[in-house]
Amino acid sequence: MTESIENIERNALRLKELETSETQKGEVRKKLLSLGFDPTSLLGTTADAAQILIYEVAKLCSALNTAQSLEDVRNAAKPINDLLGSTINDVDTGIVKFPYQHKGQDVVVAEIKQRSTAVADILIAAQEQ
Repeated sequence: MTESIENIERNALRLKELETSETQKGEVRKKLLSLGFDPTSLLGTTADAAQILIYEVAKLCSALNTAQSLEDVRNAAKPINDLLGSTINDVDTGIVKFPYQHKGQDVVVAEIKQRSTAVADILIAAQEQ
């Protein structure tokens, strides 16, 4: 019986934490919207970033695949370094901040895994119908 009460209390506390977390997320989202960061714009920026990375990483891999020397490797890395290299200093000095840094990499990776799996499960279920 005590174990059952402890479970109920633990679940009630977790529910309260989730409610608080959701309320905080809602407030942050309202603030973002008020500043003009609507979901469509954020998705567009995310898509732009993903496309740049896909293209630049593909070029890097292609060039590395044929590299014969350390000079070839350096030449392969140069375009992506020229494009994104300044980001390192900007982040290190606080000029640029990424949300994942505030949330924490472990939290972000866990969210990516959870959401990706949920979407994949829906796609698999739809395909099986």
